[in-house]
Amino acid sequence: MLRVLSVRWVMLSLAGVLTLTLAALYGCGGGGGGGGGGDGGNGGNGAGTYAVTDLGVLGTGNRSEARGINSQGHVVGWSYTNGGNTSRAFYYNGHTMRNLGTLGGTESQAMAINESGQIVGWSYLSGDTVKHAFLYDGATMQDLGALAGGADSKAYDINASGEIVGESNSQPVLYEGGVIQDLSPGADTFGAAWGINDSGQVVGYSWEGSQPSHAFLYQSGAMQDLGTLGGATSSAWAINSSGQVAGHADTAGDALERAFLYDGAEMRDLGGINDSHSYGYAINDSGHVVGQSYTWGFLYDGTTLHTLTDMLASGSSGWLVAPQWAINNAGQIAGWGVNPAGQAHAILLTPQ
Repeated sequence: MLRVLSVRWVMLSLAGVLTLTLAALYGCGGGGGGGGGGDGGNGGNGAGTYAVTDLGVLGTGNRSEARGINSQGHVVGWSYTNGGNTSRAFYYNGHTMRNLGTLGGTESQAMAINESGQIVGWSYLSGDTVKHAFLYDGATMQDLGALAGGADSKAYDINASGEIVGESNSQPVLYEGGVIQDLSPGADTFGAAWGINDSGQVVGYSWEGSQPSHAFLYQSGAMQDLGTLGGATSSAWAINSSGQVAGHADTAGDALERAFLYDGAEMRDLGGINDSHSYGYAINDSGHVVGQSYTWGFLYDGTTLHTLTDMLASGSSGWLVAPQWAINNAGQIAGWGVNPAGQAHAILLTPQ
C-alpha cells in the first residue's frame, strides 16, 4: 500500500525535473510573473513584497536547497558539492555558507535550526550504507544513534529546549536528554515525527498495520489522529507555539492532496494554485503557512494562498520561487528557487 512517505524526499529525486518544469512554465531569464490564479482567486497579488537572497552553493556544486530557518535568519539545508550528486549539510549565518561535514560518510543534510544555533539532520556513516540522525552544536556533529534493533535514523526538527524529533527504523521518535524514545503507541505502528514546538507538542504521520497513514499530534504521552480532508491519507509537517498544525491531506475520493491548517478543532483546506495539489511544510506563530502547490512555492497569509514568484520585489525579478520549507516569525522564508541563469539555489525571502 502506498503511504504518505516524505514528499520532501520525493522532491529531492524530482528536483531536476521541477527545475526544468519551472523554467519551461515561466521562461528562465524572463520576469517573475506567472503562476496563475487558484481556488477562489488564490494566486499572486502582484505585490513586490519579498527580496531574494541567493545563498549560493558549496564549492563548485550545482544545486542547493534550504530546509530550516531560525529567528535570526540563519538558514540550514544541503548543497551538492563539486558539481556532483553528493549532498552536504550547510549552515548559512547571514553572510556565508559553511559545510558541516558528515558522520564519516559522503553525504549529509541539515533539516532544522533552533534559536541557540543547534542544527539537526542526517548523515551517512562510514561506508555509506547506514544513515543516522545528527546534532551539530557549532563545533562538532554528534551521532544521535538509532532505536535498538534498527539501523537508520533521521532528525527533522529541534525546539528551543533541544528536544529533537525524527524517525528511526520507520518509527516516529523523540530525542531528549540523550535518550531516544519511540512515540509509536504499538508494535505495529510506523511513521515519522516531522515537527515539534517549544511546548513539546509533536506532529508527523503514522499508520498501523495495513491502514492508511494519518497526520498525528503527540502530547502528554498520547498520539491523536488528526484525520483527513475526506480522503484516505494525511501528514502533518509543522506545529507553531499555539498548536496550529500545517501539513497535507487527501480530499474526498482522493481527488487531490491539499495543504491544510489544523487549529485544534478542524482541518481546513488551504486550496491550491490553479486548483492543483498543495502541501503545507511550515507554519509560524502568525499562522502563516509556506509550502508548494504544483511546482510553485506558496505563502498562505491567513486568508489567501499566494504564488510567491508573483510577490517578489522589482530587484528580484527573474527568479522563480520553487517549494519553500521554512518560515520564521519575522516572515522570512527559506527554500529554493531558480535564478535568471537557470540555476537551482537555496534562497532566503525577506519581507520588504
